[in-house]
Amino acid sequence: MLNLHRQRGISLVGGLGLVIIVAILGLLTIRLLPVYFDYFTISSVLNEVRKEAHGMSPSAIRDTIERRFEVNQVEVINVHEVQIRPNPSGTAVSVHYEERVPFLANLSLVASFDKAVEVPAH
Repeated sequence: MLNLHRQRGISLVGGLGLVIIVAILGLLTIRLLPVYFDYFTISSVLNEVRKEAHGMSPSAIRDTIERRFEVNQVEVINVHEVQIRPNPSGTAVSVHYEERVPFLANLSLVASFDKAVEVPAH
């Protein structure tokens, strides 16, 4: 009876379960990091446009976004998927997209992103 209370550590089944959980979390990280890096790049492009495109026409804003997408090698969306709508206070620039990434066998991960900025008129 005293021996049972002195045993410490993890069992084989517990260790195997822990390895499986860590492996799944590692695979999730490996699959989703590039997706989030793409989103952060798109978000930074839109934030830069918001700061620098004061008073530009919608077509000039689209050209600016297109150039920045080329420089930053954004390939998950193209510039025509960016909605640019003039409004009384300036120009609304928004993008909504989903990215599907294979995960394991026939399972996929779907990430949905939405970013909107307001470019002031002056």
